[in-house]
Amino acid sequence: SFTGDVYAFPEGSIIYPNEPVITIVAPLIDAQIVETAVLTMMNHQSLIATKANRIVRAADGRVVADFGARRAHNVDAAIYGA
Repeated sequence: SFTGDVYAFPEGSIIYPNEPVITIVAPLIDAQIVETAVLTMMNHQSLIATKANRIVRAADGRVVADFGARRAHNVDAAIYGA
């Protein structure tokens, strides 16, 4: 089982460039085992959040609808992106 510690911004936080979003402190093997999963989830989620923020700001108060789940790579990606 994972024996390390994970430090991250709370969900919904505004994050600026060059800030560490997540830090994992663990023995090397533990960190390497979770690395791919963490990177995959964090990269996709931050991509979706950034694009959603840009779209809402560009809409300038108008209603926005999302149909991105129709083109997601798999069910998990559709759920994470919703």
